[in-house]
Amino acid sequence: MGVLMLLLITITGIAAVSGYIHERQINRKIASGEGTKVPDIIVEQEECNACRPAAGTTGCGLDCILQKATTAVIYYDDEELDRFKERPSDSYTEEEIAEFREILYTCPESDVPGWNRSLELRGIHVPDQLKDELYLLINDQTKR
Repeated sequence: MGVLMLLLITITGIAAVSGYIHERQINRKIASGEGTKVPDIIVEQEECNACRPAAGTTGCGLDCILQKATTAVIYYDDEELDRFKERPSDSYTEEEIAEFREILYTCPESDVPGWNRSLELRGIHVPDQLKDELYLLINDQTKR
């Protein structure tokens, strides 16, 4: 355990010294006129498509949370699923899973992300056994 702690401290020290040396080199270049400013670090992020198909947004995270509070629930001829509100996703019987599966596969593919969003807004958890299938269908839709 002591060896691991020593190794961690050593790696942290090396990283700190490297960062300090790099910062000094940049400051010297700026002082000598070779550079005009500290270079910007640009981190590209992939755009999340989780909300876009259902609600027309391009954001994620906070946008989805805010949207949940203001978006009207759209039903996909699945009002009978409301009885599963707040039920844990691992507690469904095979018959109940079959109900979800029937709606999932009779729903047009373009409506699947919206149907999933509708379930989320209504507090209905998709059965664990269907999550992989649902994810694949939504992922296919958001890539189109």
